[in-house]
Amino acid sequence: MAPCLPTKINYRNSLEWITAFITCLLVLGVIQTFVIGRHFIIPTAILTFTILLGNLTAYAFMGRLWAKRIIFWLYLIFTSHVFFALFWAKKYREILEQAFVPSFAIIFLLLAFLLVQYNQKNRLFICNK
Repeated sequence: MAPCLPTKINYRNSLEWITAFITCLLVLGVIQTFVIGRHFIIPTAILTFTILLGNLTAYAFMGRLWAKRIIFWLYLIFTSHVFFALFWAKKYREILEQAFVPSFAIIFLLLAFLLVQYNQKNRLFICNK
């Protein structure tokens, strides 16, 4: 029996939807690099990561706690990266100039809020004693 995707986006599956969207973008990037760029080695490595990410997302959509925990930790690391970029990033600051701080602050706050909600709604770290 094939799992079906939830039809609504809510806090319980918000990170899965973001990860599914990123996975779709990666698939398009791999196809573009294979067909237009005519490269084969790097897209194959990206395709491997994309397949793993897609399967992880599918298992999280199925409600598997281990997959939800992995997605939680991936986003926690990324959110930490965004937070530290607010203080020490030089390249992004040069590219975005005046828009850097508001952009990264909004991204950080949004991701932090989603992480807290995702953890609470899925009860990821509640001991069942």
